[in-house]
Amino acid sequence: MCGENPPVIYDIQAIQQAVEHVKAHLMTLHAITGSDTASAIFGQGKKKAFLLAQKESLDVLNVFENSGSSKDDIACAGEQFLLKLYGARTFTTLDKYRYTRYNQSVSRSSLSSCLKLESLPPTCAAAAQHSYRTYITVQQWRENKLNPTDWGWRVYDNMMIPVETDKDTAPSSLLNLVSCGCKTGCGK
Repeated sequence: MCGENPPVIYDIQAIQQAVEHVKAHLMTLHAITGSDTASAIFGQGKKKAFLLAQKESLDVLNVFENSGSSKDDIACAGEQFLLKLYGARTFTTLDKYRYTRYNQSVSRSSLSSCLKLESLPPTCAAAAQHSYRTYITVQQWRENKLNPTDWGWRVYDNMMIPVETDKDTAPSSLLNLVSCGCKTGCGK
């Protein structure tokens, strides 16, 4: 005997029955919550996504399984799923929910605690890129060949790297307040 604990026996039929209504989305759930080729979402793991799929219909994920889905449909489906995953029932966009969560976090944080930006949901633009990478991952698993640079990846220094967003991080007027862009020490 290897140890004092008795061996665990799993009822594979019970497991199959438990995942029956989510099995069509298992690849998508795996990819959207992080896989070898799609990034993970901070604090939103596979178990939480699977439990969500068990509780409610996730027909919105059908878009990721369809080989002819449009980028708009993929971005919309990804955003709808992420809103559900974050528990944002009354919000229609990730940007609005992110803003609300940011304000809530700032109002709760004190000088001794620090706001963890990574705990905020992604922006709509970042979620769209993540959704594109999820889509191409699922399609590749289904043996559909797509060009990665059309689906959330770019070539940099002869390597494929993820496109994080296609939007500016902040309005240029705000960025100019943070950094004036002078080449010498102007003292601003």
